[in-house]
Amino acid sequence: EANRRTGMHLITTKIEHPAILETMKHLEESGYRVTYLKRIREINILIGDLKPGEYREITPAEEKELRRLVSGQVTKNERSY
Repeated sequence: EANRRTGMHLITTKIEHPAILETMKHLEESGYRVTYLKRIREINILIGDLKPGEYREITPAEEKELRRLVSGQVTKNERSY
């Protein structure tokens, strides 16, 4: 109730924790407008139209990019000690 004056539109994603999604459902029932964003990308991998629980093979280019990101993160973490 306290924030009604600032607007009644909330934005979240479809992949939130069930407790968040349940809260959004209750807010919708209370008159809030909720927009659910669809995730289309995970890091640099396009998800496309995959449904929850579905998967696809990653491409060689995606694998190369993931390896680059992970090796860069490991190097960064090693330097921080």
